[in-house]
Amino acid sequence: MNKKYVYICSIIVLFLTLFLVFSLSHKGTNARTRKIFYIAGDINFPPYEFVDEDGVYRGFNVDMIRAIAIEMGIDIKIMPMKWKDAVQALEEGQVDAIQGMLRSAKREEIFRFSDPIIINSQVIFVRKDNQYIAEIKDLRGSKVVVQKGDISEEILQQLGNVGVFLAETQYEALEALIRGEVDAFVGNRLTGLYILQKYKYTDQIKIVGNEMNTSQYCIAVQKDNIQLMELFNQGLGNLKQNKTYDKIYYKWFGEEIQDHTSMLRRFLIVCMMAFVGTSVITIVMIWLNRRLKKLVERRTEELRIINEELKNEIEERKKAQEETWYQAHYDYLTNIANRKYFMDALKEAIIEAEGTDYKIGVLFLDLDKFKLVNDTFGHEFGDQLLHAFVERVKACITEDCFFSRNGGDEFTIMCTHVTQIYEIMDIADQIIRVLQVPFMIEQQSVNQNASIGISIYPDHGRDIESLLKIADRDMYYIKCNGGNGCKISEI
Repeated sequence: MNKKYVYICSIIVLFLTLFLVFSLSHKGTNARTRKIFYIAGDINFPPYEFVDEDGVYRGFNVDMIRAIAIEMGIDIKIMPMKWKDAVQALEEGQVDAIQGMLRSAKREEIFRFSDPIIINSQVIFVRKDNQYIAEIKDLRGSKVVVQKGDISEEILQQLGNVGVFLAETQYEALEALIRGEVDAFVGNRLTGLYILQKYKYTDQIKIVGNEMNTSQYCIAVQKDNIQLMELFNQGLGNLKQNKTYDKIYYKWFGEEIQDHTSMLRRFLIVCMMAFVGTSVITIVMIWLNRRLKKLVERRTEELRIINEELKNEIEERKKAQEETWYQAHYDYLTNIANRKYFMDALKEAIIEAEGTDYKIGVLFLDLDKFKLVNDTFGHEFGDQLLHAFVERVKACITEDCFFSRNGGDEFTIMCTHVTQIYEIMDIADQIIRVLQVPFMIEQQSVNQNASIGISIYPDHGRDIESLLKIADRDMYYIKCNGGNGCKISEI
């Protein structure tokens, strides 16, 4: 009986040993034959992809491609390089994919694109003191810098008569703009805003015009690599479905994180290995359990740290976005609305007034001989005078008035919900009266009058251009006749 028992135990041990050897051998073969996909990315295209101060390659695209690789169980190697080198590497088959590229008809002839990972747009960046570039057509005859290989090159080629300069990165392009080497920079809106906020350039650079070339930003592969593109599309779809995509997007582009966002959790499946003897199997199981426990504890701590970082980043981005909006809509010197904000407000007011009995008054103000003040007392003195002028005008207008500075010594006022024209004339006359009192700046008494031109909607016109043209014309009539007064054309 004892011999039979020993015989049976020996057979069981032999079987377990053979099974272990076969499993390890099969696992090693799979590991050796598993394909690695090489993914190229721009070395300096924040916040999409960039090398940070610590030498770590990070960004929205990097997090997305790694998440797709984990989701689909594929091995990847990310290769950061200059953008033009990345495009050339994909064309020549040196890499399998580029992790982020704007889709265009010209590029679709060469590459195959995934479902969009984000919708992108291009905008025009100019210096804060620029007054003549307001939209894309104003770039004709100007010097404009773009990033090498960027979709902006195609936009400027279609426009024509533009001196195009090329930079390796958007950061270098913005630096060239700040140094005054070019008149404008056309590039990615989100990347440009990221660089302006990071390097505190928001007081030197502004965005003008509307967003252009709104297009899909996708993963790109070679034209015939259908199988790899199907993997990317499936992985991207899974990430959007399980909310991992939202978490990565919010991290880099400043949206709020929802409390119910699912956490990405990975559980390691460990195969129990049998070995000779019950004691050896028991030791292996204990070791694996301890290792799994430590791994879960480490992952839990990492997730806690990531969540804390995401919370801090979102708060910082919200503050930066609010500051950027304010700088885009208000005059930095007087803290009243700027010309762009006024034009938007006037457009909305006209739409609201259509079909009603309300009128809209537009007042165009220009300070008389203000240049002489600057030349005599200096620009700092002139800035203080502008502040004092704005405060006096504010005291003359009502809650239905919208006060803005066009630039220099020109101002505009829009008055809504007007029933009688004399209401507008009363405001203009009151402004002229309060300006008769000298200003006291730095213990220096200064007389500063203004010329005011007035137009009325709908009597003088039903569109913005007509209203501003008539008000500007009447203002110049007053100025040419000595200033210090107001005029409204006959209706």
